[in-house]
Amino acid sequence: MPKVKVSELRCGDIVQQFEGPFGTAIVEHATDKEVTLFRPYGTTAGFTYSDNRTICYTGIEHTTFARDAKAEFELYRREHPDGK
Repeated sequence: MPKVKVSELRCGDIVQQFEGPFGTAIVEHATDKEVTLFRPYGTTAGFTYSDNRTICYTGIEHTTFARDAKAEFELYRREHPDGK
């Protein structure tokens, strides 16, 4: 997978924010000044029990990076018409 800098990210890009089973994030918002990643995760300790079923709550996390941040991410998928 290619690595991309924060300055190269676009809305809809799917990246690996960090290594691990819940490290995948989606670029939710991108402006000239910052980029916000959205990452769902299933490690919240909340559960609901009803009708002999267990439902695990899923949490979400938003992380914002300045466009000039030095961070790089592995790019899983980019869905833009120009392919860039």
